[in-house]
Amino acid sequence: MTTEFILSEATIQSVTSALADGVISCEEIVVAYLKRIDTLDQCGELPINSFIATNAKCVEEARHIDTLPMNQRGPLAGIPIVIKDNIDLAGMPTTAGCFALRGNFAKSDATIIRKLRAAGAIFIGKTNLAEFSWTGLYSTSSVGGLSRNPYDTLRTTGGSSGGTAAAVAANFAVAGVGTDTGASVRGPCAHQNLVGLRPTIGTCSRAGIIPVSSTRDTPGPMARCVADAAILHHVMKGFDLKDTSTWHASRQLGLPEIFKYTDHSIRGMRLGIPRQLLDVPCADIEVVKQFERAVDDLRSLGAVVVECDEPHFAILSNIEPPFRMKPDFDAYLLSKQVKGPVNSFAELAASGQYGDDVADFIRKQVDVTEIDRLKTEGKYERLVSRLRREILRIWDREHVAAFIFPTWMRPPDYLENIGGHCGNNNRWVAHVGFPAISVPMGNTIDGLPTGLQIAGRPFTEEVLLLIANDYEKSTRHRNCPMI
Repeated sequence: MTTEFILSEATIQSVTSALADGVISCEEIVVAYLKRIDTLDQCGELPINSFIATNAKCVEEARHIDTLPMNQRGPLAGIPIVIKDNIDLAGMPTTAGCFALRGNFAKSDATIIRKLRAAGAIFIGKTNLAEFSWTGLYSTSSVGGLSRNPYDTLRTTGGSSGGTAAAVAANFAVAGVGTDTGASVRGPCAHQNLVGLRPTIGTCSRAGIIPVSSTRDTPGPMARCVADAAILHHVMKGFDLKDTSTWHASRQLGLPEIFKYTDHSIRGMRLGIPRQLLDVPCADIEVVKQFERAVDDLRSLGAVVVECDEPHFAILSNIEPPFRMKPDFDAYLLSKQVKGPVNSFAELAASGQYGDDVADFIRKQVDVTEIDRLKTEGKYERLVSRLRREILRIWDREHVAAFIFPTWMRPPDYLENIGGHCGNNNRWVAHVGFPAISVPMGNTIDGLPTGLQIAGRPFTEEVLLLIANDYEKSTRHRNCPMI
């Protein structure tokens, strides 16, 4: 029997066990997290600043769960979760970090939030982000300001789900939900010693989420361990009439027979290294060392790790995505069926109520005509299809189940010296719509987190979770920040 509840590094299992044993109540857990947020999130001259707002109803919701018999509670009953503030949570504004959307109150939950709520999750608050999720380099917004990395508040959280990652890393919640358009779940998780899963496009509904690009957007779990990420993923995934991309979710292709494994082990599984991703001028020697050690660790677990050579990989994956935010944002507003502070992308752009960092991103899309957009999208899809075919060809040729590589080739940058996208290994995965997971790979000599990414075939999330889980259990690289 559990005798004491320890908030630091709590997991879904530890919280569930403490509740079942009567060691602590849901209300006490939520209040403890709220106190920690109040004490630490805005502490010091360089605060973490991970939250846009806490949920005023979360204590009341916890009290309700406390009244339910154990056999009537869902798998996430009493689990405090934070969500990125581009995801609708009924009764709270969904701002996407934009000043113009402060009054954009959600009438109903996003589909994934409805599923998490039905499982008993308690939403403790909404977290800061790169405004409109526009960059993977850092997380600042006109509503929330700048989020900082709890491992070193002089450094970036990454973007765009940086506030969510900072909150989970700093133990302000058990887990979180972000969104990933290019790097936005996996990058911040790598920078803050977390597990972040980007599912296959179509696995989880995007209904009720402020979009950037419907061809690349997807929600994903962010957690301190693989098991918690897996639980959140299983709750969130599935078909939704409101998102036609989820028709594909019922397919769940799985792996060809050659990749099947037994006894829940990765022994004998073939994993490929796309070496071209590592051979970049900005590669940090500490990150490279951690990756080579990760390769040794995977081999010690019985995996067969092979080099997968494709000299043109960098060229094939250097694809400029089309501007999709205008039509996708208008579709999001239309789905709300109520008037808000702005009622079209044109109104948003004309308001001028957004941060300087995102201004060019917004203004460039205003004058894009439907004809120009369709032409650009046609070219984009041709390039993406070529990249997708090439990746699958390599995997078939080498008989590999997944690629492994560093999520970022650099540790988190200083905020005053953001180094650009060199070494960002995330974007090609988003282009092709495949699943990928980032898991802690070990700290640099300066104590900065690094991440190992595992990317696989469509709808093979279970395989990626298995690989990540075996690797995590054998290495235990995550350590919590000293705050």
